[in-house]
Amino acid sequence: SFNAYETKDYVYIGGSPDFNPSDPEGTKNYGFEMIFSCQTLNRGWFRTHATDGLLGMGVGKENFVYQQFSSGKLAAKAFSLCFSHKLAETGDGSASGALTLGGFDSRYHDSPMVWADESPADGYTLYLNKLYLRENGVQSVTPDEEGMKIIHVRFDANEANNGGPGILLDTGTSFTNLPESLEGTFKRVWRRVTGQEFSYGRVRLLDVD
Repeated sequence: SFNAYETKDYVYIGGSPDFNPSDPEGTKNYGFEMIFSCQTLNRGWFRTHATDGLLGMGVGKENFVYQQFSSGKLAAKAFSLCFSHKLAETGDGSASGALTLGGFDSRYHDSPMVWADESPADGYTLYLNKLYLRENGVQSVTPDEEGMKIIHVRFDANEANNGGPGILLDTGTSFTNLPESLEGTFKRVWRRVTGQEFSYGRVRLLDVD
C-alpha cells in the first residue's frame, strides 16, 4: 500500500523539436494539465520494487490516456503496448518496446493485433481459453523456425476464468497473476519444456551456442 496527496500540473510527453522546456507557455501549448498523486509513504511491494512510480492505463476518468483525450491531445481513448526488437532495427529506440498513445503503430507488427474493445471500469480483463509453452523459446508469438514444438497447458477454462468474468490485467504492477487452478499443470509443463523447476525468484540467464 501507499499514501499520497493528489495534485495537478502541466505534463509534456516529448517529440516536438519546437518545444522549449524553459518556456511555461510552451508547456501549456504542447502539454496537458494532468491530475496525479505524489507518494508520501509506501509499504511492502511498493517499497522494495525497483520502479519509482506507477502510470495508470485503466479505463477510468483519472487514468493517463483519458486525461490526454479530455485535453484534446489524443484523437481516441486508446493505446497499445508493443514488445518488439523491430524498434532497435528501425532506429526508433531500444529493443525494449514502445508505448503508442491514441492508437497503434503497425510498423512493429509481426502478426495481427489483438485488442480490448470494451472493459469493466475497474480494469482490463481477458478470457483465458488456451495456454501453450514453446520449447527453446522465441522472441514473439511467431516461431523463429518451422516445426518448433508447442505443449498445451490443459486446464478448466470455466474455473480459471472465475465462471465468466475472466482474468484481470493489472496495469498497476509489472506482472500478471494467473489463477491458482493453473499452478500444478503449468509447473509440470514448465519442467518438461525447460528441464527446471518453475521459480518465483531470480533466474540467471546465460548465452549459449
